[in-house]
Amino acid sequence: MQQLQLFKKSNNIKINRWNICLKTEEFDTNNYIANLELPSWKFIIKYTLIEKKIESFEIIDYAWYIYLSVNMIKNIKNLLQAILK
Repeated sequence: MQQLQLFKKSNNIKINRWNICLKTEEFDTNNYIANLELPSWKFIIKYTLIEKKIESFEIIDYAWYIYLSVNMIKNIKNLLQAILK
C-alpha cells in the first residue's frame, strides 16, 4: 500500500503572487474547493472546472464583513479563472 501512495496523483494547486494566495484541492471529479486570500479578504470557494472553464461557482464563506454584490462575485470568479489559466 505504501508503494501505491508514491504514485498517487496530487490535484492540489498553490499560487502565491502579488499579495494573492490561492490554495485549491480536488475533492471529487472536476469539483474543487479553494481558499482565496486577497489583501484583507479571505474566501472559501467551491467550483466545478471542466476543460479549464469554471462551470459552477459558489462562495461558501468569507472573512470580514463585506457586502457581496453581483459584480463583486463575478469579479472573484473572473480572477479565479485567470489564475487557473
